[in-house]
Amino acid sequence: MSNGTCMKTDCDRAHPEGAALREARERWGQHLLQKRTLAANPDDPHEEQEKRCHAARAAVFAEWIIEVFGPVEKLRAAGGVLEVAGGRGELAFELGVKRGIPCTVLDPRCPGGGQPAACWHDWKLSRPQRLWLKAQGIRSYAAGQAHVAGCPLLQCKALVSEALAGAASGEADAAGPADKAADPHDDQPPQRLAAEMESSLLGSAEGQGVPPPPLPFHDSSRSGTEQRGWREVLGSCGVVVGLHPDQATGGVLELAQALGRPFAVVPCCTFADDFPERCLADGRPVRTYQDLVEWLEGSGSGKGLAQKEFLKFVGKNLVVYQAPA
Repeated sequence: MSNGTCMKTDCDRAHPEGAALREARERWGQHLLQKRTLAANPDDPHEEQEKRCHAARAAVFAEWIIEVFGPVEKLRAAGGVLEVAGGRGELAFELGVKRGIPCTVLDPRCPGGGQPAACWHDWKLSRPQRLWLKAQGIRSYAAGQAHVAGCPLLQCKALVSEALAGAASGEADAAGPADKAADPHDDQPPQRLAAEMESSLLGSAEGQGVPPPPLPFHDSSRSGTEQRGWREVLGSCGVVVGLHPDQATGGVLELAQALGRPFAVVPCCTFADDFPERCLADGRPVRTYQDLVEWLEGSGSGKGLAQKEFLKFVGKNLVVYQAPA
């Protein structure tokens, strides 16, 4: 239907051509639009015809992040964005490559290679990304890789729990083997680690509770082999986000609360069986998508400040967020 070509050698289905194919495509498009309209959230103010396609969700979310947490200069000065479960980096490309906003992706599927963070090597460019680079005069594969490597992008191959534990024990690791033997963090659960990291990160040198200043991604004072520790990587971000982060949806909130940063998450699947401990205020377990949204609203800020808004793309497009004070 999409390209007018059938790859099956023995197919008993209809294969319209010319005007008949165009009519079939139009009917199929109307059918999909009707399905999306019926499945849409009744509170969503956007018409289905106005929404951008699923492939453009990262671009739409990036524009929204800049609108709510920006402008661009403010996001850069605040240290940029920490994205949880960023996958192949679609949102990171929109923020870091197209707009020059520092972006760090935390995802066990990242290529890794850093301790804990590294530049993003061997970037797998999608067709829209290749076309965008081509429009900027960057045509070859090598030139595209070099351009991405020079942008303010970092990737961390790790789980949220590993990042929290690494940041909480960062000072003990730097102290040396003698001090590590008596490390009080060794047998503590991730929740305790997150709480202790929050206390450490939010306390300034003067004890005024001011978050540490953002650190530049390309610091000439660092040698090429010197690595940023977890405490530095996490503490230098300005906002924590997640776009359809699946099982890591709760991790966006964990990091935001531990760092004392605002957050924005676009939830998708509930994964109720993976998180039976999640409950709503009335004690009901989180089982449905609507339950998950309600849980995020109630758990997000801890102060009842979480908000929600519909984004202009098809599919699950509700963002739950806490705007900066």
